[in-house]
Amino acid sequence: MRRTSAYSLFLACALYGLPAYSAEMLRFKPGYLPKTIAVTMQEQMLEDAWEVSNVDLNDDGPEESILKTKREYCHGDDGCLYVIAARKQDEWIKLGTFKAFNILVSDRRTYGIRDLIVYSVPNNDFESVHYVWNPKAYQYEQE
Repeated sequence: MRRTSAYSLFLACALYGLPAYSAEMLRFKPGYLPKTIAVTMQEQMLEDAWEVSNVDLNDDGPEESILKTKREYCHGDDGCLYVIAARKQDEWIKLGTFKAFNILVSDRRTYGIRDLIVYSVPNNDFESVHYVWNPKAYQYEQE
């Protein structure tokens, strides 16, 4: 009976065809928020308040930067401020801003750009929101 149930479950999952996606954890190191982005942000922060993780979100070669405020600059139940930025020629452009406790980069893609999984609920590693690339707005938006 167990073997039949396990086989039935496996067959049902295989036939249903749910795609499986993985997510990449980010490793942050001391960094800075580019001045061209800092000027446009509501919150002006000290240069040493940031950590950066570089990841290629669109497989074009140059890596985009995911910046977050260091833990001591995070605010209780709001989480930390995350900024997604890309270098375009000689300037930086902002691709998204999030208040969150963690962000993962998904292998799932929208318009060729990797999706983001944003965790913004305190003490809950299971509740997340997916953000996808919107090429018209040139920003990440909630799915």
